[in-house]
Amino acid sequence: MAKQAMKSRTRRQIVLLADLQVHSIREVCQGIAEYVSQQRNLDFNPWPVVSEGTVIPPKVDLAHIDGLILSERYRSHVCTSRRPLKIPRVGFLDNPTDPRARSVEVDELAIGRLAARHLLERGYRKLAFVGSSTMRWSRFRNEGFIRAAHEAGVPCQSYTFGLDELPVYWAWNLEKRRTCFQQVLSRLPKPCGVLAGNDVIACFLIETARHDGINVPKETGVIGVDDDPIPNAAAHLAISSIQVPFREVGRQAVAMLHNILEGKCAEKRVVLQPTRVIVRTSTDIFMTEDRLVNRAQAYIEVNRAGRLKVNDVVRAAGTTRVTLGKRFRKHLDTGIHDYILLQRMEHARELLRVGDLNVNEVALACGFNNTPFFCSVFKRATHTTPGQIRRDAFARSSK
Repeated sequence: MAKQAMKSRTRRQIVLLADLQVHSIREVCQGIAEYVSQQRNLDFNPWPVVSEGTVIPPKVDLAHIDGLILSERYRSHVCTSRRPLKIPRVGFLDNPTDPRARSVEVDELAIGRLAARHLLERGYRKLAFVGSSTMRWSRFRNEGFIRAAHEAGVPCQSYTFGLDELPVYWAWNLEKRRTCFQQVLSRLPKPCGVLAGNDVIACFLIETARHDGINVPKETGVIGVDDDPIPNAAAHLAISSIQVPFREVGRQAVAMLHNILEGKCAEKRVVLQPTRVIVRTSTDIFMTEDRLVNRAQAYIEVNRAGRLKVNDVVRAAGTTRVTLGKRFRKHLDTGIHDYILLQRMEHARELLRVGDLNVNEVALACGFNNTPFFCSVFKRATHTTPGQIRRDAFARSSK
């Protein structure tokens, strides 16, 4: 019995304190579980909290907890409690203002910039953000989106609401939120590209647009964030979304906590980049006025992973090289070859961000047999290197 007790004492109990009804937090939880499953001295216990009230674990459980991983809401509650916990803890997705706090975050500004770039590439020349004025992640996404729009010289509107008018997760106030979205949609210019604060808000927006007879994506293109399957099912229209590395957030958070418990050096702050844009029906259109150019753009997007040639695009568009070249110059301010190259490099950037392939494998996946040549082309087109993009995908910023 004594040996058994001693053995159990060598294992450290990690607790996640968070609302597991939220998609992003469930993904973080999965990342934590994946990391713990590969460790011999860790146990993991998700502690789901779904209602208001105390979240401090009772005394009987404190003796068994070695480390806490907390979401924004419960981290602040624990820190301001009358009997604050002295257990080592790491926050996630909370952008803490306390420089002493350890956390793993996502670059929310980059999410906004990536969404703006996607909508601009689809040809929308008027943009808008719809999200929460309460949630910090929404405010940062809004800020990044507006900055990118202004840098591109494109007008951008912003509509943000409190949680009583616009819930960021599922809620009952159907009529109130529909009225809210009807007011927003009536003010938007047509066509307009919209970034919704997350996929749930995107779902609500698309539902209202359908109810009011507004065509998505021709009149209003909508992109969300989180790649959440539930809103996609509920919207009756596949939602384009920015994929965020939530599982990696979980892995990095528990790795940080593990290092603390082992007495090893641990970073104060880790910031991860959004992974990629997943294009679905809600923005699956090119807004260029010229149908010939639209046809060519659609063909390039589908075939950008291979060794796509200008003549392939010309044949697919059913025209001549000279005609298509003139149309591209007029509407996109670039040549066909340069446009193809940019799209192929964007595909390469997405693969590098995902992080499953090394640079050599990405080069092959994008139709390049020569990796140094691929790196040279990539740098000319994007002004950075494939290796830097891959490193930045899970960049760690200590502050």
